Amino acid sequence: MLKQILIFTKAQVSAFVGGVIDYLLMVFFTEVFGLHYLYGIVIGGV
Repeated sequence: MLKQILIFTKAQVSAFVGGVIDYLLMVFFTEVFGLHYLYGIVIGGV
């Protein structure tokens, strides 16, 4: 049971970190390069 909880926790942390990085890339490309936010979302998602 403990192993399953650790695997779940690692997956949740990975998803959270990925989401934060995706969001930060979107903000970066939108604010720094002046791209439309939809393009920033696409670039951040890649």
